[in-house]
Amino acid sequence: MFPLGTDRALARPTLVNHLLLLACALVFVVQLLLETVSPGGGHGGGAQGSFIDALQLDPRRLTWYGFFTYQFLHGGMMHLLGNMLFLWVFGPNVEDRLGRLGYLVFYLLGGAAAGGAHVLLTKAPAPPVIGASGSISAVTGAYLVLFPRTHIRVLLMFIIIGMYNIPAVWFIGFAMAKDLFLQGLGGDDGVARLAHIGGYLYGAGVSLTLLATGLLSREAYDLFSLGKQAHRRRRFRELTSKGSDPWRNTGRVQAPKKPAKMTAKEEARLQARAQLASALSAGRMEDAARLHLALLQSYPNEVLTPTAQRDMANQHFAMGVYGRAAQAYERYLEKYPNEGDAPSMALMLALVRARYLDDRAGALAALEGLQERLHKADEKAMAGTLLEELHAAGVGRG
Repeated sequence: MFPLGTDRALARPTLVNHLLLLACALVFVVQLLLETVSPGGGHGGGAQGSFIDALQLDPRRLTWYGFFTYQFLHGGMMHLLGNMLFLWVFGPNVEDRLGRLGYLVFYLLGGAAAGGAHVLLTKAPAPPVIGASGSISAVTGAYLVLFPRTHIRVLLMFIIIGMYNIPAVWFIGFAMAKDLFLQGLGGDDGVARLAHIGGYLYGAGVSLTLLATGLLSREAYDLFSLGKQAHRRRRFRELTSKGSDPWRNTGRVQAPKKPAKMTAKEEARLQARAQLASALSAGRMEDAARLHLALLQSYPNEVLTPTAQRDMANQHFAMGVYGRAAQAYERYLEKYPNEGDAPSMALMLALVRARYLDDRAGALAALEGLQERLHKADEKAMAGTLLEELHAAGVGRG
């Protein structure tokens, strides 16, 4: 399976990931040029061999810089292309969440951690290691934690050839399981699988720590938040199974009173909202989005609770239904202008209008006075970036 892309939209243009791709490609070009100038049988001798020997991570001759420089070396064209494909697909979303500087530090330290796992855990004599695989394993480990509900578009070439959308949990989970299985077999296929495993653990561990400590803002559908939601649902079921009312301290569940008179249309509306709430509670976000669209077709002015309205707006955005996402953000801001998430929702509305709906005037209106209301540094930066883009396009300046 070859990954081709994800269904997670970007909030800002990718920069650092492209520079890392370029750096790996340029170093490989240098390797090829050195081999041409001074042949020596691949990286076993000649100028290219000396170049690789100086920069690889060799457990027999450890240097501090080797933990970083080895990440940019590759043993051949297929080695390079395979690594760069995974970095191209998974890197942009992780950079988007961590920020450019944070992503660069995360990537380099992830490669160093993966190299450290290879040095410490591989049976002696541990061979030298080169390649970006450990760093990219850190990126995919972070992707699994930050975006577990996204889908990966893959090219499958096994018996049946075609393109499919596979849940990220399955795709990355399969890659992890494969490395663990092959490492367990103890086969010597020239792949530093312990470095891969170390990278996965580093990426997942750092991401969970950042989310748990609040250093990285949480999203409704990252692995940390999904775990908390599952815990709440389990606690809710425990309370209700014992006859307690989790909403009121009355000791027993009280049946809701049905209105004396309810029209068939009102009953249908309440039923549609209940189905939507059930899908949200179960984490079936794509089903919830479809139910939300059906609800709005029958009741165009319907607005959900603040949390549900926010979740539906974000889900429509994630699914690429930008017009519906903008409408959902607008309804949230109209109904709940004083909610704590209102500035973030206004920023998302501006982003959708500016980059996906070509409504620059509407985006500028959403951004008016917004930077003072935003509290997170990454959101302030995004608002500033959008304003610069709008001004560069001639919007908002006479």
